[in-house]
Amino acid sequence: MWKANVARPKNTQIVDRMIDLAEQLFGERGIDAVPLQQISLRAGSRNRTAIQYHFGDADGLIREILQRRMPIIDRVRGRLLDTIGSGKEFSASALMHVLYVPMIDFLDKQGVRTHARFMLALLNSSRAYLSHDLFQNLQPNAFKAITLLVEATGIPEPLLLERQRLVAIMVLTSVFNRLPHLSSTEWDSALIENALAMATAAIGAPTDPDVITKLSVDPPETPGASTHQ
Repeated sequence: MWKANVARPKNTQIVDRMIDLAEQLFGERGIDAVPLQQISLRAGSRNRTAIQYHFGDADGLIREILQRRMPIIDRVRGRLLDTIGSGKEFSASALMHVLYVPMIDFLDKQGVRTHARFMLALLNSSRAYLSHDLFQNLQPNAFKAITLLVEATGIPEPLLLERQRLVAIMVLTSVFNRLPHLSSTEWDSALIENALAMATAAIGAPTDPDVITKLSVDPPETPGASTHQ
């Protein structure tokens, strides 16, 4: 596991606290269950509308979280791609590890998987499109892994992206929703490997050709997508 570098200029401390706190609260409570005013006040701002001042709205705040975290995590994916791609073909299993292990292993300064929990909440919310909008621009190595998965599985990209969305929810749920007797850290690696094995089977699972054809269409443009592509 590895931790984020949290050293930042002093003049951004309040903004940084709002971002870190929002990421934590969104993950713990859900994207739509946290008042923006509460984030501002708990971060130490005297301005109840500080979120709106700095980020515009909740979507802007979420985008800022993603813009800070995605590139850091994706650099680890790049190193993994370089390692597993030397002298052999990319397997679906290896590519699933590239996509998810760096996110799962990314820890906040307290050693907690705050970003992974935030991503699970985001993917389960009506604002999941925000992650999709920034996916290719901020995560070129993740996008490369998806392209390689298309080649490895033969699943058309639009359908594979939909499967990847559902698989991501399953993998991240396995990290945070565990039976009591499997909740200690000694089970962590085995449970993650099990989830990734299930994800590998699911991402390339055969299905009716008519279903593949019907779902292999590009999604319509999402709200506000054109402003941050």
